[in-house]
Order: sequence, then structure tokens, then C-alpha cells
Amino acid sequence: MRDTLPLHVQDQVQAAGSDLEQRILTWSNNNPDYEKAYHEAGPRLQKKIDWVLAGLLSGSIPHCKHLTKDAGPRPVAIALWEDFLHCGCTMPKPLSKHEDSTCDLCGSYDADGVYPSAVVIGPLFIAYGQCASCREEERAK
Repeated sequence: MRDTLPLHVQDQVQAAGSDLEQRILTWSNNNPDYEKAYHEAGPRLQKKIDWVLAGLLSGSIPHCKHLTKDAGPRPVAIALWEDFLHCGCTMPKPLSKHEDSTCDLCGSYDADGVYPSAVVIGPLFIAYGQCASCREEERAK
């Protein structure tokens, strides 16, 4: 696919990815409890990533009005608990206590809450919460 994109679009995608990477690096440096992990996704997370990518390619994921074909590549974010693609103009919806304690990967509820997590694919930021079991499964990869 990369070879089929015009060079200026490839440059914009790369710039959007670099911008997002820098934002996350700055954020993680200011949050010492942030755990950086670089590994392949486990099966549950991969299923969610595949769903997001399929939705982006098919155009079936609802998105903010600023994300049009003419807007050009830019950093975007989706929270798995709301299924809405953001360009940065809005934030994900606030969660109820129950929603904030539900794993976005397996659907289990944990009264103590879930671990806030994210994966970055180029200019795409995917946020989700994972339970202890899914977190251990991901760490094992």
C-alpha cells in the first residue's frame, strides 16, 4: 500500500506518526508510573486492532467532522469503550464507574478498576482499559 500512495501523502502520514510519537513521549516522561512495552499484540488485543483497522478502511467507524478525505493525514485517536475516531478536537466521553472498571479486551468487570493502556500504529492512537488477566496475557507476548 505504501508504494501506491503519492509521495506527499506518505510524507504527511510519516509526519503525523512522528507528531503522535512525540506527544506520547512527552506525556510518558511526565508520568513516571507509565509502563512502556514494545511487543506484538496478544490475541484479544489483536482482534480489537483488526476491528479498528477494518472500520477505518471500510469507513464504518463514526468520526468527528474534521476527518474528511480532503483533510490529509493527521494524528487520530480512538477509545475502544466508545468506538468513535477523534482528531484531537474532542475527548473521549467520561466513563461511569462500571464502564471504567470493565476490560475493553475481554469484557470482564473488576471493582478495583482496569489498567489504562494504549497502542500506537503510525498516526493512530488506540486507548483501552485492560484487566489484570489481559494485562498479564499481553506482557507474555
